Amino acid sequence: MDDVQRLLTAFEDDGLVRPSFAEPHFMDLVHAVGALTRVPDARVEGHAATVAHEVGETEHLVVVLADGLGLHFVEELPPDAWLRRHLAMPLQAAFPPTTAVAITSLATGTWVTEHAAPGWWTYLPALGEASVILPFQRLKDESPLEALGFDPAEALPPLPIMPRMAYDAASVLPAAIAESTYSRWMSGAGARLPYATAEQALDRIVERIQDAPGPTYTYWYTSRVDRLAHDLGTCDARVHRAVEELDGLLDQLQTRLAPLGGRPRIVVTADHGHREVPADGRVLLQADDPILGYLRCHPTGDVRVLYFHLRPDAGRADHAAFRDAFRERFGEGFVLLSTDEVQRLRLMGPDTFSAETRRRLGDYTAISLGAEVMRYAAAPGLDRFMRQRSQHSGLSEAEMRVPLVVG
Repeated sequence: MDDVQRLLTAFEDDGLVRPSFAEPHFMDLVHAVGALTRVPDARVEGHAATVAHEVGETEHLVVVLADGLGLHFVEELPPDAWLRRHLAMPLQAAFPPTTAVAITSLATGTWVTEHAAPGWWTYLPALGEASVILPFQRLKDESPLEALGFDPAEALPPLPIMPRMAYDAASVLPAAIAESTYSRWMSGAGARLPYATAEQALDRIVERIQDAPGPTYTYWYTSRVDRLAHDLGTCDARVHRAVEELDGLLDQLQTRLAPLGGRPRIVVTADHGHREVPADGRVLLQADDPILGYLRCHPTGDVRVLYFHLRPDAGRADHAAFRDAFRERFGEGFVLLSTDEVQRLRLMGPDTFSAETRRRLGDYTAISLGAEVMRYAAAPGLDRFMRQRSQHSGLSEAEMRVPLVVG
């Protein structure tokens, strides 16, 4: 059985989620947001029109991206919880379900097939190696990409949509990232409102709307659930308390916004869910691993979906040898697909890959068939990776189902 068939079988028999556009998708929400805020070229059809109708016309739209808040966390809340009571529908996450993919889609209104940020670690052809696209750094030494001559518009090709909204757009962001290169690119001239505590974030949102002379769009990003899930695992009581605390904050926010007029809407979603990593589920590619000899740079992407760029001089025999070596060593837990196969399966969206996305994906994509994760051992941050109890970027239900909540 070849790896394409193995993956198709896993969709049928092993509970993996096949990326599909026949059901409501995270990108439908992205397109609905564009339409509701009057972005000139926003496309609304099919499920996007359904989502836009569910949200409804509003003068004050608040979109909350709760990093890591998979549908499974919401479904585990009591029935009277705010998130449960206002759950409109499940959404399929963009694949790979990882923050760089989802937030760049939200920022640009485009699929990863176009926006070319296919993972936390992104290969930049002009750099010749891996970057960390959200912190906007070179991976190996954390050098700012701007200092290396990269303009955000070059590294992130599509135009962001917040500057093109007819609504007054602002971002409410953790203080540590409010003035980052990525945040400045995403928001354009729109206000970036830093916060130190979640309560302060609520104050920022309410004050902004009550003083607004016209329609507003407010984007609130919160990462606490994700950080705790990574470090503690999805079953830890502290993670569930963080979900409950977020639930209470959203209830407060609705109560505070209700008297302000303008039919305010709170829309909550997530970039991905989480899946626990078994104790023996961490695969490390050491710096002297023979498989790296076929590559121009170490693997990029994320931990359950990895991209491999073969050397420019690699011939057919090298490609065959790489495929054989990978499958012999890692084939039990991962499938290895060519970039053409990934596109034919439409795993990353309904459109063909842009030239830049194809360059950044490289030659082959490895996808975990279960809970196993893989990482290049010599990249920075290994200690934290080895301690993390839960991860994402794979095709499991837990990673690929996110909520659409409308209050």
